[in-house]
Amino acid sequence: MNKALKIVMIIFGAVLILEGLLDIIMPNQRASLIASGGSTRSAVFLMMILGATWVAAGFWVVAAGRDPLRHVNWVKFVITLPVLLSLVLILSIIRGYVGLNQVVIELALDAGFALTFLALYPWRRVSGISKK
Repeated sequence: MNKALKIVMIIFGAVLILEGLLDIIMPNQRASLIASGGSTRSAVFLMMILGATWVAAGFWVVAAGRDPLRHVNWVKFVITLPVLLSLVLILSIIRGYVGLNQVVIELALDAGFALTFLALYPWRRVSGISKK
């Protein structure tokens, strides 16, 4: 299971890096995928800032994915991030900010990664580690 966790963390980190680079390189196109009425300068700016955040997080997720048991807090991060993203997407749909058709792929990916990380979390090994 540790090997599967490593692989999924590295894939997730790579996805974050790719998303971030796309947000930085193509912010207008990325913002317009979400916004129904075109993207404003502030939306493009926020998209680029978000892109930098994704790249930074993805880089460290990949690094931690090389030894998840040693970096168990990063495993907790990769569980928390897609869970929160899923909740925000659902809330955004409920409030009418976006339609389900605009975010269905992101929602499916976030929920899928969250469930995968929960299934692969090293519950026994982490609880068995003594605190010194």
